[in-house]
Amino acid sequence: MILLHWGENDMNSEVKNMETILPFGNTLKPLVASSNILLMSDLKGSLAQKGIFISSSSKEDILPLMLTSLLSPTEFENLKEKQKDKESIPKRRSKSFNYKGTGKLIDLISELNLVNVKNFKQWELENYEIVDVNSFTMIEKNMNKLRTTYRIKRSDYIKDWFNQVSYHDAVLEISLDEGNNRIVISTEASTDETRGLNDILSKKVSAVLKEGNLIENEKGQEIKFGDFTNENRINFLLNFANDNLDHSQTFKFDKITNIEISIYPEKTLPDKVECMENKVSNMKFEGAALHETEILKDTKYHPSLIISLLKINYSFEIKSTTGNCIVEIEFPTKRGKSMPDSKSEFQFKFTKITCNNKIDTKAAQTTLYRLFDTYKDVCYKRTTSKNDFDEM
Repeated sequence: MILLHWGENDMNSEVKNMETILPFGNTLKPLVASSNILLMSDLKGSLAQKGIFISSSSKEDILPLMLTSLLSPTEFENLKEKQKDKESIPKRRSKSFNYKGTGKLIDLISELNLVNVKNFKQWELENYEIVDVNSFTMIEKNMNKLRTTYRIKRSDYIKDWFNQVSYHDAVLEISLDEGNNRIVISTEASTDETRGLNDILSKKVSAVLKEGNLIENEKGQEIKFGDFTNENRINFLLNFANDNLDHSQTFKFDKITNIEISIYPEKTLPDKVECMENKVSNMKFEGAALHETEILKDTKYHPSLIISLLKINYSFEIKSTTGNCIVEIEFPTKRGKSMPDSKSEFQFKFTKITCNNKIDTKAAQTTLYRLFDTYKDVCYKRTTSKNDFDEM
């Protein structure tokens, strides 16, 4: 393969044979300067691999060195992969159903595998295509836990030339807990496209379960923003700081480092924060131990506050490894809005996973997503008094 460096004089040229081009100068800038994904530490690490060490973490000091360096194919690919990894962090959602049958999920695997994602839409009208679909298979050889995955190839020609084509994976899992008479459908997606496909796939799978007489209806139950009072919603989110609720004993709470808070206009604010009334609609806090702040610990503030997002640090232990992770839990807020609407569905994602031994981090991630989903259910059951979510 011939590898060419593409310089400033070629900025207006038509891009051809992108896989053979190594950018430098201004053509490298969109990746290393305009991206909100790559950190300065990522760029410093790339320079260090070339034997260029810099103590400063300033963008003004680092970028000129990057833009005047000739990247090797490996170095360029490493930067692109770091960006892709950070952009493609999956968010997990789940829906639960009352289990009414006596059979196992594996009994329906033939019917489930007839549900083909490729038949959902007219792909000629989309900016992506499905390039890989995997059949439902058992998880950990458990006949009551099934999983399917697929991948899309997305084309976005308004992006920088080396980001115009991207690949995104998606997951759907079904699990049956006969002891608690619950079936849970969980999905993971990192893009609007895969999220939309997962919604359709989840409905199709629910229909198969209903036809197989395993669930009563296809609607299911989700955890939504409007399910809670302000106080109960805060209690639900703060339950994730109580690792005693993690029955798998996987996660050990460390600290809360980020919070997003809105002011509820229909409640009177306590004295210490009444100065924010009619002046502040949304606040973002970052810190080392926000769970110890008075605004979270003192319940008198809770009726006036709407918390939509927490970022939590844990240490973890699973069969294959131990390590540390950062989990972001949230009720998503639509763009341009100061708070989530009542139908906003709870979701979570692992923004960082660090393993203490050299194993496949992707494999650890799969396990952690599944275990945290169960942890979430217990946190919800602790908060709600709904009859169909009895205490475990």
